[in-house]
Amino acid sequence: MGKRNRLASIIITAALMIALLPATAFAADYDLWVGEVRVTDANKDNITGASGVATFDSDTNTLTLDGFEYTGKGGSKFTVEDVGDAYAAVYSNIDNLKITLKNENALTHTAYSGYDSYGIYAEKGLTITEESTGTLDVASANDVNRSIGIYIRYNDFNVNGGEVTAVGGKAASTDLSSGIWCFDGNITVGENVNLIGIGGEAGKSYGVCAFDKIINNGGTIEGTSGEAGYLSRGISLGTIESTSEKSKIIGTAGTSTGESAGIYIWNSATFSKGHMKGIGGSSSTDESYGIYVNGDDKLTVIGGTVTAQGKTRNVVYLNDGGEGEAIPAPDSSPNTGDNSNMILWLALLLVSGGVIIVAVVLGRKRK
Repeated sequence: MGKRNRLASIIITAALMIALLPATAFAADYDLWVGEVRVTDANKDNITGASGVATFDSDTNTLTLDGFEYTGKGGSKFTVEDVGDAYAAVYSNIDNLKITLKNENALTHTAYSGYDSYGIYAEKGLTITEESTGTLDVASANDVNRSIGIYIRYNDFNVNGGEVTAVGGKAASTDLSSGIWCFDGNITVGENVNLIGIGGEAGKSYGVCAFDKIINNGGTIEGTSGEAGYLSRGISLGTIESTSEKSKIIGTAGTSTGESAGIYIWNSATFSKGHMKGIGGSSSTDESYGIYVNGDDKLTVIGGTVTAQGKTRNVVYLNDGGEGEAIPAPDSSPNTGDNSNMILWLALLLVSGGVIIVAVVLGRKRK
């Protein structure tokens, strides 16, 4: 019994000593990489880049970038499901990473031979916070298989403050380049926020892509795709919700040997507020559309302003009580100031009036 009591006493003493150890003895490593640095409790208050500083609040999952710049190949290899291995300037596998922007920030991922490239890869959602007052420029590498500026694998991409520009680099002729790609969620933009996505040269090039929905609450979303081997879309989305007259969504497609569409919509949508503009690029197969709605679905315009340069498909307006698919390009029928037709009609009217008067006078004289 004495040995058992001594053993129990040792175990209890050890447990008490462990309980009294400082928290730093159990420093956590987070599934978040900024540049080549994995974020930990030890470094989360001072993550340095080429300039500026980044900090991480683990209680709120908020990464603050303050004049932060990074250019490089990233520090952690990860695997994108059904795609392949990749690196990123910022990689997150934590729930709904939040980023607060202060001053001007830039993340540039450089090519890593044999791997795909991402500026920011967020596995479980990404939010640019409302407290953001700065800007963020993100770019992925050129001459890789797949190149995407900002990629959100699951959940939503919310941009509630600041200004974000994401550029996809030149990708393989059989692969994808996109400025912004939200694979399984919505893209939501807040009031007075600017979100810009620019795709590079590739087999398929997208400016901004949201598989589910784009929700615009009074900001500006611009998507510009690059030259594509067979598909170029400025903005591609499941459907759209615009809640403010201040909302703007502008999609500009690049040239393509196949389909080119300024704005491509997968499912039926209703547009009632704000402004939407689609600009198609040239296509060698005559598949150039300002706005294209897939299958039997339709874009129904009941308010706001919707214009397109290029053909349209399945676009219906109800704001004038009628229906139609043809949306003229802006300034396609400019007012040239040429009033010659009006002058001709006035001249003919005066001449015909003179002939009638002469005929009446001559008739009276004969009587």
